[in-house]
This record gives sequence, structure tokens and C-alpha cells, in this order.
Amino acid sequence: MKKRFIFLFLIFSRLNSLSLSEQLTQAFEKEKYNEVLKILKENKSLVNEFWEKIEKVALEKDERGLRQLYLEFYPKNLENNLLADNQRQSLSLIISRELRFLRNLNYHRDEDVLAIRRCFELIFYYELRENFYDVLPFIVYPLLEVRRDAYRTLALFKDDRMFPAIMKLLNSENALERTYALDALYYIRDERTMPILIQALKDKNKSVRYYAIRTLESLEKNDAIPYFIRILQEDVDPEVRIKSIHALVHLNARSAFSAIARAVSDENSEVRREATRALVYFAEPSGSYYISEQLARETENELQLEQIEALMRLKNSGGMAGLNRVMMRETNLKVRLWALYVAGYLADMRGYDAVLSNVYHQSPEIRAEAAFALGYFRNKSAVKPLLALVKYDLEYAVQAAALFAILKINHEESFPELFEIMEEHQDVRIRYQAKQVLQKLLQDRFRK
Repeated sequence: MKKRFIFLFLIFSRLNSLSLSEQLTQAFEKEKYNEVLKILKENKSLVNEFWEKIEKVALEKDERGLRQLYLEFYPKNLENNLLADNQRQSLSLIISRELRFLRNLNYHRDEDVLAIRRCFELIFYYELRENFYDVLPFIVYPLLEVRRDAYRTLALFKDDRMFPAIMKLLNSENALERTYALDALYYIRDERTMPILIQALKDKNKSVRYYAIRTLESLEKNDAIPYFIRILQEDVDPEVRIKSIHALVHLNARSAFSAIARAVSDENSEVRREATRALVYFAEPSGSYYISEQLARETENELQLEQIEALMRLKNSGGMAGLNRVMMRETNLKVRLWALYVAGYLADMRGYDAVLSNVYHQSPEIRAEAAFALGYFRNKSAVKPLLALVKYDLEYAVQAAALFAILKINHEESFPELFEIMEEHQDVRIRYQAKQVLQKLLQDRFRK
């Protein structure tokens, strides 16, 4: 019984499939294209079977629904991007009709945008240069993704016919259209446009200047470096100055070091941030001086943290003016802690007194970090203050940090009091740690 049911089911399925094909054939013959489209959308497995009819109607009747279906399924019917002449001609014509139709719409829905991008995808994949003039109007399309698809497609063609249209946009009174032109040139990346881009750097609109820098940078020509330096020094807009820094870093323009170093003190905080990062990128030790000087007068905590990290990454204190100011006067604990850590890391003796003064700070976190940092200076004058912390400070973290520093300094002056702490301290943890420190120091003496 079960086998009979399966057999009948298979027969029914086969008959049903045949009836759909028959319905589709009749619908094509009677030019009932809405019905054709409905059946094909619900039964996409039939598309290949009726491909020639779909193509014929799309060519002869200009039926948009079938034209869209044709374009949707087209790449699946070929194994590579080589087309016979007749195939190429048919595809190009159908794409041209679709793009003309879409271009003339007053309002574009999401599916219309997808249709435009689908056409560009096919033009790009099959390199349909004959559709050049169908693509060109979309370089001013309102949606960024569509514009950039158009730019990429035109860039593939490398066809000089695009330049008059782009130049017309670049000379427009509308700043938005001028940015469209520069965006197009960014994707085309033709060295011949360099004089045009240099001229655009003087545009009265900041967005145009920004896009001009971006496009000029993409050409990767060192000839542009002097222009980027001038913009960094003279442009009134901070975003444009920041973009010039990015371009100079991208080109590894070490000749711009002085201009970038001065920008560390720019009136705009974001420019200061990017200039600081650029100096770290160039890894020039002398850059630390400019960073340190700005740190000494910086008022924004987030920037202070970045400047302190920059000094650490450059492995140079820049004269310690900045770190000393933070360690002595900064009220933000996070910034002060970070400065103490980096001061210990760099161990520049010009910062020793500032670090030492912080062992008396009211914050236990600051006292602990200062004690920890003192160990890296390895200065025996710090031993007595550190031993005092171990004996009298009420915070375990501070006491433990002081013991660590005493171990790092490794001076015999600490031995007698370490014995005393090991025997008499109230905290058993500190007694144990003092014993460990003393043992290591004695072992080191015996080895010597």
C-alpha cells in the first residue's frame, strides 16, 4: 500500500510539472506576461527551460518584468565572462533599456536600486564597454553605493570619454557635485588628473578640499607632499588638516616631520591627537620633545593619556616636562597613574623627584604606583622612603609595591630593616614577602 502511494505521488508530481510548462507555453503564446512572470517567480527551476523565450520577449516587447528576470538569472547561464557576439549584443541592449527606464523614474524604491546595481554588476563582469553612456549619468546618483558602482565600472573601462562629464561636475557651482567628481576620480586613479586635484585643494568648500586630498593621496605621488604640508599649516578647517596628516603618513612623508610636530600643539584637539599618532608612526625620538611640551599644557584627559602612551612607545621622555607636570599637578587619578607608570618604564632621572613625591599622595593607588615606579630607577636614595611605606602605610597594595621596588633596587642598606619587618610586621603576608625579598637579595650577594 505504501509503495503504491509513493508511485501515485510521483506520477502526480510529474503531471503537475508538465501542466506548469504547458501553462507557461500558452501564456507566452497569448502574450500574458503577467501570468508568465507569476509562474516563473514561483517556479524558478523553469527559467532555464524557457530562457530563449524570456530573452526574446525582453528584446522584442520591452517587457520589464521579464527583463528583470532575465538580468537576475543571466550570470548563471554561462561558466565564464566570455560572450558570443549575439549574446553580448542582446545583454547590452537589455541592460541599456533597463538603465534608461530606471534613470527616468522620479522615485526609486529599494528594488529599483538593486536593479541598477545588478546592471552595473553585469556590465563590470562582462566588460560591456558598449554600455558606457548608460553608466555615465549615474555618477551623480543620490545614493552613494550606486555612485561608487558607477565609478568602479567607468574605472574598468579606462575610457577618456568620461572626463568631460567629470570636469563639468568639478566646475559646477554646486559643492556636492564637485565632491561627486572628486569621488569619481578617486576610483579612476589617473595620474593625468593631478593638476586638477591640486587646483581643487584651494576650493572654498571644505568637503571639496577634503575629497581632493583623499583623491590626490590615492595616486601615491610624492609630488603632492608639499601641498599636503601647506594645507596642514594653513587650512582653516580641522577635518581638512587631519586629512592632510593622514595623507602624509600614508606617503611616509618624513619631510613633513616639522609641520606635523608643530601640529601637536594645534588649537583643535583632534588635530593634536592625529599629529601625536603621526609622530609615533614616524618613530623619530625627537618627536617626543613636542609631545612632552604639549602634555605639560594639555587640558583634555583623553589626550593626556594618548600623549603619555606616545612617549612610552617612542621610548623617550621628551625632557620630562610633560610627565613631571602631570605627576605633580594632575587631579585626574587615571592620568596621574598612567604618567607614573610610564615614568617608571622610561626611568629618566629627571622625573625621579616627581615620582618620589607621589609616595606621600593621599590616594593609595597613586602611592602604590609611585613605589612600583621607583624600583625601576634603581636609586638607593629611594630605599628609606620605600621601607617607611612597608612599615607604616595602612594599605597592603602599597606595602607590597614598596617591597617589589626594594627588590629591584637591590641595595644592602635595606637588609637590617627587612629583617625587622620579617620578624615584627603585623601583616603575615608582608612578613612572608619581606622574607622572600631578603632571601633573593642575599642569594644575589652570594652569587656575586
